[in-house]
Amino acid sequence: MRWEYVSDTGIAIPATLSKNGEPRTVPLSSLSHELIESVPRLNDSLFPARGNETATFSGFSKSKRDIDMRCQIEGWVLHDFRRYFSSTLAKIGVPQIVTERLLGHTTGSLSPVARIYNRHQYVDEMLLAMERYHAHLQAVLSSDDSGFRDVHFRGRPRRKVLQPIAKQRFSS
Repeated sequence: MRWEYVSDTGIAIPATLSKNGEPRTVPLSSLSHELIESVPRLNDSLFPARGNETATFSGFSKSKRDIDMRCQIEGWVLHDFRRYFSSTLAKIGVPQIVTERLLGHTTGSLSPVARIYNRHQYVDEMLLAMERYHAHLQAVLSSDDSGFRDVHFRGRPRRKVLQPIAKQRFSS
């Protein structure tokens, strides 16, 4: 991710980096803007490589191992972040089509015919969803209850996972 992709309206993801091969813009919530503004600009990359500020970050496997050791959570994969995001949006009432747009899906809740006629980009709806999602995360993280529960996952018992409490609903 390069600094040039970030603007006041969101992150412009070029086709070469997009999940579906199409360029798109993901709106940024106010919290996302604050977080991105706090990142030092060491080079052209928003997330430079560890130990090499001139290169782009690419150490996902090593970083995941570090997270595993620090958090002592087992049996998860990086794709679980997308699942959690999607599931949480559903839990707080975000329409499925908005979730699919945020995830970069081109198929899903719209039928093939509807995709031909429905050209709406859902930018305002995506921004609202991101604001609600971040408000939800802030509520979970600031609550007395950590939000972590022992659950069974993929047949493995007692895995600690975040099970947030939905306090807000998406209004239509």
